Amino acid sequence: MKSRHVPFLLAIGLPLVLVGGILYQRVSAQGITLREVLKLDQVSTTANLDTGQQETSDQVESSTTQPEQFPNSVFVGLDQKKTNEDIIAFAKEITTKANQSYLTPGWLHIQSQIEFFFTMSATLPDGSPIPTKSINDLWVLLDSDGYALKAVVVDDTGNPVTSQTTVFQDGQWTNLSIPEASSQEKEAYRPTFDDFVSFAETYKEILDLEQAEMELNGKKVILFTAREMFKEPITLGKSSTILSGMMGKYYFSLDTGLLVKVEEFHIYPSGETMLASRITLLNVEKIDVPPADILAYFR
Repeated sequence: MKSRHVPFLLAIGLPLVLVGGILYQRVSAQGITLREVLKLDQVSTTANLDTGQQETSDQVESSTTQPEQFPNSVFVGLDQKKTNEDIIAFAKEITTKANQSYLTPGWLHIQSQIEFFFTMSATLPDGSPIPTKSINDLWVLLDSDGYALKAVVVDDTGNPVTSQTTVFQDGQWTNLSIPEASSQEKEAYRPTFDDFVSFAETYKEILDLEQAEMELNGKKVILFTAREMFKEPITLGKSSTILSGMMGKYYFSLDTGLLVKVEEFHIYPSGETMLASRITLLNVEKIDVPPADILAYFR
């Protein structure tokens, strides 16, 4: 899902390789990131490689990766690649349920909670800490083909300085909080619940995918785990933190096909893993009309 909304994930220095699977209820930055606005350091590797070269799925034209595209990634073997393909096929079946149920004409509301547990002690220009928790609301009006006619994204950190509101209307995104992040050209916006599938297909040659059925909050879910290991450890910005890999856990409701939770983990050279971020789906609903304060953005 694209917009000119700037996710804080980009601002606190976390590698981007696992972002693609969680964009169903968030929106990605284009043109300018909060990292650039706040003048934060870039992610670097011990081999002077930037993980930013590992493009998101909508930037890669083919799902067939080449070694030169991912020079610091460990490629999986043939057996794991076949396992990955089987898992991706099953994930397609799961996410189709959500697309068919919710991406219908009319208003759609998605609310999620975003939490970060690793921030490298980054601060805003005034010295205050980067917010580590926010509530993200997406209100979008869909046409009969699933394209957005208009939309509003509100990311509430509890602080007016770091909260953002972004409006999509007449084919353009306007970031009311960071004007320079607004789009300059018209574009089509089509939400989808299957970004994990596109992400996994794009990176299937460097991801070790697993799946398992379990219960989450008393409900049955399918857990997809995606792990990427690096040839050379990477360091995060100017911090002393060194990673040997990244791992994402994606929890899909077996009943609805919705991605109800995403967890991102750091993998350290010792083999230890630590939770870095989490996104939890709080609510998803088809509604007749949004609240008046949301509609007011379109006046």
